[in-house]
Formats: sequence, C-alpha cells, structure tokens
Amino acid sequence: MLIQLNIPPEFEDEYNKDRFKESLQRLILDANLLAGNYEKETARFLITALQDSKEV
Repeated sequence: MLIQLNIPPEFEDEYNKDRFKESLQRLILDANLLAGNYEKETARFLITALQDSKEV
C-alpha cells in the first residue's frame, strides 16, 4: 500500500535527521503499561517503513 503523509514544518528536521526512528524507539521502550506487543510491532514497522520513505 502506498500512502502520502504531510509532515508539519515543525517536524521536518526530525524527519530529515532519522525519519522519526529515535522517537519511535523511545516509544517502544516506554510502552510498558498500556501498550502491548501489537503496538510495539506497529512502531517497529513504522520505523522500517519511514526509513525507506522519500520526499515527493
């Protein structure tokens, strides 16, 4: 599936730096009380998908 995302200007630097990888990894580590394996797997998937993303 191909999707297009609009990244707000205040998040462009983070997208360009590491495609939100660091933020998503922190969420995975902090997801102990409410999130389960499915949410952590979703975050890992997003890391991979965003690493392969490109600007249009």
